[in-house]
Amino acid sequence: MGIIGSAAISFGVNILTNISVSISSFASNKMKQKKLFNLISDYNSKYENTVIDTKTFASIIESEEFSEDIYNYIFRNTSKTVSTDHFIAQKTNEIVDNFNQKNSIYGRPTFEGNEVVISYLTELIDKLTEFKNKDFNPDELALLSSINTLITENREIIVQEVKEQFKLNQMDNEFAENVIDNLVTSNSNFEFEVADNIYNQLIKNKEQISNSQLLRISVEYSKTCAYRDQFKKISDIIEQINSLPNSEKYIYEINYIKSIRLRELDSSNECIEYFESQNYSKEVIALRRCEVQSSIGNFEQIQQEILDQDNNLQINFGEFPEAHYYRGLYLCIQKEFLDVTDFATALSLKKSTLYEFYNLLITIRKQIHTNQFENLKDIYKDFFEFENYLNYFTKQEQLNYWSNYFQLNSIFRINKLNYIENKLVENDFYNIPILKLALAEALAVQGNNLKALEIVDSVLPKTNESQILLFNFLFELEFWDRIITEYEKLESLTEQADIRLIYLFAHFKIEGIENKLEEIVEYCKKQNSLSCYYKAIIFFTKYSSEHFISLLNIIEVNISIFNIEDQSFLIHLIYQNNYPNEVQRIILSLSELNDSLISMLLSTMPLSEESIEEIQNYKPTIDDLAKKYNNVELIVYSIELDLALKIITSDTFNNINKLNNFNVDPSMIAYFNLSAKYLIEDFSDIDREIQILSKSNKSHERILAATILINTNQIEAGNKLAIKTIYTNIDKIDDHLSRNFLSLINEQLGSVHDSSVKATFDTPNIVIRLKNNNEIISLAIIEENMLKVNDDQYFFDAYHLNSNSNKAIRIAAKYKISKIINYNSLDYEVEEIITLKTHLYRYFLDFVIKNSPNSKIELISTESPEDLIKQIQQKLSDSQKNGQLLLDNYNFKENIVGLPISGLSQNKSDLSDYETVFSYLLFNRDQYLFVPKPNDLISDKYVLSLSSLLLLNKLNLFSKLENIIDKISIPKYIFDRINNTISKITIEKDGAKGTLNLHQDKIYSQMRSLSDIEIELAGWISILEFIEKISLEECELTSDPLLNTLNYLLINEDKFSIDLAHKNESCLIIDDFFISRALTLTKYNNFNINSTYGLIYSEKLLNIEQTLDLLDDLVSKKYYAAVTANLLYELVMNIVSTQENIDKYYSKFYTLLRTKICLDSYYSEIIKEFIELLYRNNRFTELNHLFIR
Repeated sequence: MGIIGSAAISFGVNILTNISVSISSFASNKMKQKKLFNLISDYNSKYENTVIDTKTFASIIESEEFSEDIYNYIFRNTSKTVSTDHFIAQKTNEIVDNFNQKNSIYGRPTFEGNEVVISYLTELIDKLTEFKNKDFNPDELALLSSINTLITENREIIVQEVKEQFKLNQMDNEFAENVIDNLVTSNSNFEFEVADNIYNQLIKNKEQISNSQLLRISVEYSKTCAYRDQFKKISDIIEQINSLPNSEKYIYEINYIKSIRLRELDSSNECIEYFESQNYSKEVIALRRCEVQSSIGNFEQIQQEILDQDNNLQINFGEFPEAHYYRGLYLCIQKEFLDVTDFATALSLKKSTLYEFYNLLITIRKQIHTNQFENLKDIYKDFFEFENYLNYFTKQEQLNYWSNYFQLNSIFRINKLNYIENKLVENDFYNIPILKLALAEALAVQGNNLKALEIVDSVLPKTNESQILLFNFLFELEFWDRIITEYEKLESLTEQADIRLIYLFAHFKIEGIENKLEEIVEYCKKQNSLSCYYKAIIFFTKYSSEHFISLLNIIEVNISIFNIEDQSFLIHLIYQNNYPNEVQRIILSLSELNDSLISMLLSTMPLSEESIEEIQNYKPTIDDLAKKYNNVELIVYSIELDLALKIITSDTFNNINKLNNFNVDPSMIAYFNLSAKYLIEDFSDIDREIQILSKSNKSHERILAATILINTNQIEAGNKLAIKTIYTNIDKIDDHLSRNFLSLINEQLGSVHDSSVKATFDTPNIVIRLKNNNEIISLAIIEENMLKVNDDQYFFDAYHLNSNSNKAIRIAAKYKISKIINYNSLDYEVEEIITLKTHLYRYFLDFVIKNSPNSKIELISTESPEDLIKQIQQKLSDSQKNGQLLLDNYNFKENIVGLPISGLSQNKSDLSDYETVFSYLLFNRDQYLFVPKPNDLISDKYVLSLSSLLLLNKLNLFSKLENIIDKISIPKYIFDRINNTISKITIEKDGAKGTLNLHQDKIYSQMRSLSDIEIELAGWISILEFIEKISLEECELTSDPLLNTLNYLLINEDKFSIDLAHKNESCLIIDDFFISRALTLTKYNNFNINSTYGLIYSEKLLNIEQTLDLLDDLVSKKYYAAVTANLLYELVMNIVSTQENIDKYYSKFYTLLRTKICLDSYYSEIIKEFIELLYRNNRFTELNHLFIR
């Protein structure tokens, strides 16, 4: 049904309603209602496909205003003085004005269908007038013309009843319009069995169908027959409808359908001429011409009929799905398929299998062209389903199908080429050159170049495309002699880039002239084409690595001219030849990256614990890319990089949260989240992640969960999970898993939880070492709630028994009686009983040492106490040498950069380690503690760092800060970390045994005794008590390039303090010269920095005597710099301001200055500046007394 046909239904309802309001008996007279409706329906069908078969005209005739005017003029005769011609002219003008108003809005041409509108209105009025005069008696006519009958309070009720009755009749009548529409839909979707059933049911009950409906059904079913080449049936349909009124147009429609299927050009054009005579709209005629010409392969007609000069659809064709379909075909022929969206638009306007086919075809071609093969995996099988409809496709559509099939076959290696070849033969396609060449290409992709060459040789006459393929296959087969022969036969393609390049390859291979290689490189540079680069890469990879590098340099210079898909293709070729550094450099030079390029880039940046300094350089690049691209692989890499570098900032957690927007395994997200929190010792809100990882099938995730459990004092649960993980992964034990397990156990060494290395038979989950003569075996007795094992299973160097098994019970009973164990009929002496955890620790320690040649783990093994002492002394000596190198860096001896205090610490996540290093620097009289020069400045807000807290505590200065307590804050992170440290040290103190610490690169070695632990614990408690009095603030770590670079040297406590000072624009108090200097080079330049002494002096927290005592202590401790020239000058001025001060303090100041400060070479420049200050301010008395007398 056309648009006007649908609108006629609404018009009919309105007319029927108005009559029913006037004549109550008409509302129940279904015969008259049906007659009137069929009259209107049949009449409107005559104008389908004409210039008025549009949405604009439909909106007019289905409006109540139009039907009211027609009704009043014909049935009520309200305009007796107005002639019919005048009424028609008036309505025509209104309709034409409406058309032109709409056309101007959408930029369409002026409406030119005035005569068609006049014809429509004239015939409509004649038909309705005839119905009125024949079907109503005089009394009814009187009612129709009565004005009062319309003015009734029941009008709205009657209107609603008529409309509902009409709809009900439609639904009850299986032959109503929606059933006919189903026939149209079935044809569009090639559902011809459904179409057969619909047609047969309609014809069986054709007496209930109007003539126009029967004619339309016949046309539509003729399409069903034409698709299946049932032309005899089409002739029968024409014969059946030939005698019906107004059938001529519909017979021409059927003949048109038949001629299109048979590609009978003359017959099709004859039909179109007839349609023009029937006032078919220009748009419909243009689309019919497009259909005719497309059926014979002439797509240029599309451009002439429906496109503008820019190949866009002319605006008046926007409502026609066929127009979008034909434009899509035209663009495909022009090979502009990357810009084609027309098939999708057509599909949105009308559901059609053919539109679906082309929409999927164009999607596949786009993704093939852009090398997005991953995206094809989900849709290419859907494309193959269209093979079921090939018999109904035109030859051109079948050709399109098989061409695309070959491409997909090549990509996914479907290996159905024999099947395809048979299909082509069946459908008379085999000798079509384009398909034979496509088949040859598919064979070549699958590596069958000989068969491909055979097919190309059989294609006659030779075309440019076949000749290019021929040379490509000869190149792949390295048939150099034939390449020369075929090249010499060429007439027109000797300078075609690919062919010429292949000829140069062959020339070199046959004659072996070296300068030909240079010529090849220059030729590629001149052509600068993807195809030439591709072939040259393959050639030089085999025959000249030197010239491959030359080619690589050319590609790197010119790669920006290619589109991103071609860039990906070229770079992938280079990557396959193992040039990761070059690939990385080229990719980073590009302005835009796609997923493929990002993936290749990341593969050139392996994350290795052995090359932290190298991967440190990746950080700024990855941070920039992660902000620019929402790529899951990049986000994951960025997180892994942060974890490897231990740079945990708010950006890290933001990236982890981003993974929720992708199809990422929840266990990966949980793993990243817990790993990051573990590194900053934030164990809040981790229950969900622990639960997820505990159920994971990945060993590293379960071990992490176990480690977190142990760090949160859930020791038993952590050890149980770790051991279960080890046993679950018996077949997957490797160096990584072994080290993770050892690390987890090491976290417990030296604590009360490690005090039970030895065990008894009453200890759950034990391993018994048994000895019989020279044979030693281990027997593990395991409880079921830990692991389910079968008796005598052997793994991890131990036989296993279930603790509830009879064998295990008998062994335990005999041991208690005789201390002898009988196992497998042999008696064994018990050498040792240890926990299962201890046994596994020993096993994996041996495993790592044996299987990791580069392992840094060393065992000190000897039977002689004297030899043991010598080995320990040697290890201490080596450690001290490494420690001295770090100290030389800190003291600026090895470089001018220096080190932060934390750079001297072996374990930057351990505050005890940091405290030990700080104490060493402060109290070792041969070592300077380098701090920022003190500044005389007062701030509204101060942020204390960990170093300042330690100094204040060790010098007992917390009480001096009472007056400025409201101005001080610290990050809550430091408070939490000190709390955790106190808990750990308390546990260590309770189980302390005195452990010798031997750490590579550590600057000290000591016996950590109970008194050492108690002193450190008291210090942390003192700091915590002070912190509880001041403001604690939450803050997040943000990213800064320089601080990221220094990350492996800095502790999180310092980073949080820096961020808080930056956020609040506070003065940072820090006793670390390296950090204070580094901050001047970062974005953190909105706040001041001072040392702890600078804070105390600026705020005047000490009197003169206390200041001198503190300075004396700091200078003695080599706290550099304790003073500046300005501070010395201000201090001496305060002393000489009164005689009382001179008497009390001058001598003390003089002694400090002359016996300590002046004798320290580090203060020499400060002393010079101090003398200059005295001189410039005419303080000659002081100058003379302090330095001359």
